[in-house]
Amino acid sequence: MEESIQENLQEKPKPGIGQAIRSLLFTVIACVVVIFLLSSSGPVSGGLGLNLGFLIAAFVGYYIFRLFSRLSRIFLPSYYGLAAAYIFNGLAFSFFFYHLLGKAMLFTRIPTLEGLGWLFSTLSSATGYVILFISGCALSKLAGLFSELPWERQVYPLGNALGQFLIGLSMWQFLAAFSGSWAPMNRVGLVLFAGMLAVSLSNIGVYGERLKNPFIADASRWLRQSQEMKFILGALIAAYIIFIRPAIVGVFRYAPLIEWVLVCIAAWRLFKGIKSGLKTHCAVILQEADWRKHVQQIADRQGVDFIHLGDIQQHFVSQGDRDSLLIYLTLLLNDNGLPVAEIDRILHPLINHKDTKMPWFAFGWEQQRILKQNQKERQRILDEVMENLKVIAYPAYQR
Repeated sequence: MEESIQENLQEKPKPGIGQAIRSLLFTVIACVVVIFLLSSSGPVSGGLGLNLGFLIAAFVGYYIFRLFSRLSRIFLPSYYGLAAAYIFNGLAFSFFFYHLLGKAMLFTRIPTLEGLGWLFSTLSSATGYVILFISGCALSKLAGLFSELPWERQVYPLGNALGQFLIGLSMWQFLAAFSGSWAPMNRVGLVLFAGMLAVSLSNIGVYGERLKNPFIADASRWLRQSQEMKFILGALIAAYIIFIRPAIVGVFRYAPLIEWVLVCIAAWRLFKGIKSGLKTHCAVILQEADWRKHVQQIADRQGVDFIHLGDIQQHFVSQGDRDSLLIYLTLLLNDNGLPVAEIDRILHPLINHKDTKMPWFAFGWEQQRILKQNQKERQRILDEVMENLKVIAYPAYQR
């Protein structure tokens, strides 16, 4: 999720009144079409003899909130624009499902759906849990958005964990609402809640990743890796306790003893895994070869700001600012005594690079495709230039 957020921030188009006008026109047209189709005299309601006017408010409100989301992305800066977009998207879906499911009993007016009153009644009573699910998703996205900011680093795990907890709780209660029709639905929901609870608790690994204690740091990294596996593990444990264990214990009295043996084996395997991780990440093997074979070749190279090259590269890839990178690399190569012909050879791909121009009439998805294509091409150009630049960073490549 964090990678997709960073991509959204990097690929954000420059603010322009044209994008706002296109978004506004799309919203107006969509609302007009919905009102025309669903009004009492429209082709859907009037032609089929159905009264679907109660859906107009749901669709119109949804499109209006989505308009605010798009405008936030266009006019608000960086993180604040994306944060506002997440909030308005959450409000859009919440408003839509509140009106759709809250009035679900009105669907029984349709002749073919008259016999499903129990279903629509249950959906109507579970509307709050759907909104709780949407709130959890929005909260988790907002927490992930600010995860890279220093002042939010300590708050991000709590916000993300709370969002994931609300998602699991809403799924459990939503399925529990159907337990009157099928009793196991409550237990199925509890299994899903256990999986999301395991994912939520894995966020505590963020606090231990940077600790000096290697054991805790490696255990924290394990918690942070593959949250899908944490969900599967939590769900499997809950499924065993809720569904399988009662049947086994009833016919085999030594089942608890076997369970404790399996728990001990799992704990030992977890300890071995963390120990292996410590050996991989923290240990250094010193007996591979004679020490004389590892003497590094060190050369004094000009460029006191060489450590800032990464920031300039990232700005070039994300924003397309070629001039800053080109000037910096030209000065760096010149200060290190490279001839003009060699400088031209190294920087030739960067000098001749041009982004694909953005058509002013392009829709949002077309703009995003062109932005991604330009960013991919910039990354390829940068990799080629940096491969040639190794002659400066690593003098041994000159041989």
